[in-house]
Amino acid sequence: MLIKYRIWLTPPERKQLQTLLRQKYSAALRQFHARILLIADEADAAGGWLDVDTRGGCRGFSRTVERTR
Repeated sequence: MLIKYRIWLTPPERKQLQTLLRQKYSAALRQFHARILLIADEADAAGGWLDVDTRGGCRGFSRTVERTR
């Protein structure tokens, strides 16, 4: 599966997504999308996963990962 879009998050964007994941009350879909973006972030040393690996790490569907990316 080809990566169409590469994701490079700035530190403030990354912090905002991490804060969203730590919130007690937030929509599950928003948290799922935030998790996908954090895993796919190529600016992070552990990030930059491919769509196939991201799907396995987030336990989601490949189409959802592709659309979110």
